[in-house]
Amino acid sequence: MLKPLSFEQEYPKLHEIYSDYDLGSYGVCDNFEQLLEHYKPLIDDPDRDYTIGLTKVIKSNQESWGGWRWHKWG
Repeated sequence: MLKPLSFEQEYPKLHEIYSDYDLGSYGVCDNFEQLLEHYKPLIDDPDRDYTIGLTKVIKSNQESWGGWRWHKWG
């Protein structure tokens, strides 16, 4: 069985260009402006297009047990 390639192995040029950024497939921000400011140099790159998806998590809508872990991710 083949072992999956790491991001660095799969996309060595992207890794080199964007090594100053954490390019995980998920993350947490307080608002979308934080995300846009943090990734501004990448977003402003005219040679690339991005799709960014956000999900709003409201603490009062979460169950008291399970659900979003505010102490860990909030």
